[in-house]
Amino acid sequence: MACVMLRWKEHRQRRCQRKHIQIHVSHELPGPAQYFGLEQIIEIGPMSGKSNILFWLDRRGMKAEDEVVERIYQRAKSSNRCLTEAEILECCATVAGG
Repeated sequence: MACVMLRWKEHRQRRCQRKHIQIHVSHELPGPAQYFGLEQIIEIGPMSGKSNILFWLDRRGMKAEDEVVERIYQRAKSSNRCLTEAEILECCATVAGG
């Protein structure tokens, strides 16, 4: 799957170069939000993996310490819905506060 996505990105780059269009190549694959100049929104819920948590923390400039990630992960898995930003920040503060 990653190989196909990479080839698609390379194809898109070459096509844009032929048309003399400069594009920003990021490590993230383009999603529908990027086509409209928006940013991808990642929610953390019971079906989320740790990569979602790492992405969420990174986007907010927060350190992804193992203890923080694990606490958010456990809270998300025990929930029946997506966590709110306040709930996630509460997990971060609980770990930081001891």
